[in-house]
Amino acid sequence: MVASFNALGLLAYYSARALTDLAKPGRGKSWQVCPERFFVVAPLLLSLSLAAQALFLVRVGGLGAVVTKEANLSGMGILFLFSESFPYLLFVSIVLYFRIDGRKIPSGILLGLFLATILLMFAFGGLRGSRSNFLAGVISIATLMHYTQQRIRRRWLIMSAIPIFAFLVVYGVYKSLRHKIVEVESLEEFSEVSSTHNRTWQGMIIGDIGRSSIEAYTLYKLSTGDDYEYAKGSTYLAAVTLLAPRSLRPPLRTSTIAGTDLLYGMGSYTGYGKGAVRSTRIFGVAGEAMLNFGPWFIPVAFFLVGIVMSRSRAFVRNTPLCDMRFLAYPFVFRVLLTIWMLDQANVVFALFKNGAFPLLFVILVSRRQALTNHGIHTTFSGPSNAGLTEPLKLEGQLN
Repeated sequence: MVASFNALGLLAYYSARALTDLAKPGRGKSWQVCPERFFVVAPLLLSLSLAAQALFLVRVGGLGAVVTKEANLSGMGILFLFSESFPYLLFVSIVLYFRIDGRKIPSGILLGLFLATILLMFAFGGLRGSRSNFLAGVISIATLMHYTQQRIRRRWLIMSAIPIFAFLVVYGVYKSLRHKIVEVESLEEFSEVSSTHNRTWQGMIIGDIGRSSIEAYTLYKLSTGDDYEYAKGSTYLAAVTLLAPRSLRPPLRTSTIAGTDLLYGMGSYTGYGKGAVRSTRIFGVAGEAMLNFGPWFIPVAFFLVGIVMSRSRAFVRNTPLCDMRFLAYPFVFRVLLTIWMLDQANVVFALFKNGAFPLLFVILVSRRQALTNHGIHTTFSGPSNAGLTEPLKLEGQLN
């Protein structure tokens, strides 16, 4: 039954895309990198990010405490905002350095930089146990590389599906076993462990990516006539106010509270801590829609997602690659990839945590210049931009 509602949702999604995909380029100012600012801001922010990572490790007792899950990560969000942006900022800084110097990054160096950035992302954030956070970071770097350095061919994307799925399965087992994963000595033992902890590739596709199981169970619970009371948009309002100080937030039912009410009974949520009653399920777009207004709200939620998708595509089509604001697109893109499987509070938190610090970097190293009637030009200030002023065609940026 839930598949029928999702089918209606897809119709609504593509309807929204058809209605809003015709956006035209806007006029205004172009953001260009200013070398004088870049050579001051880049080292400063990179040092700040690295210092935040060092402070985090000191506060939790070292990298070993993170791996063994003994570290208390409560209240560390502000440090993650700065520390986990280091790999992306380093990658962007190197790309901009070559751009300012008027050179293209050689393919070998670019590949090495890409792989090194992936390792840094794993060390800075992946070891905490968040598959989506690490994989979304890799996608951000790949997106930036695709649009600014080297086109990633479709066959490469298809070939990358195998190691990505393998990573998701293995890392799922790592989340359950942590440092004890090194004790798994054979494929048979790994298969047994993954089945025991429900970390199989089938469970990953149906549960972690598709959310099919929780969606079906949510619809079942709603159809059995239990005493669940719809959140009536409260989870969405809670997501919007997530970044406000706790003392200023209104008393709203978050998706966690609403999910606990659905799964364990109204009023069963008791917060965090040992022995607390709290759902850890993530319901996704369709599931959260049902928590708020029931299954018939799924097409509405899909329609809204379609509008967001369309506006994001318009941004790619209409923003020249030389515009510094394009460096923010990978964070939007990673949200668009995961928005279907996340609750909206997760989307807001992920966008802020992963994008706020890099966006500050973009703002600080950019200067604004008006667009001319002769097109958009890649112009850099300072003496090092000789020969770098050329018109940029907008056609063909999005295939």
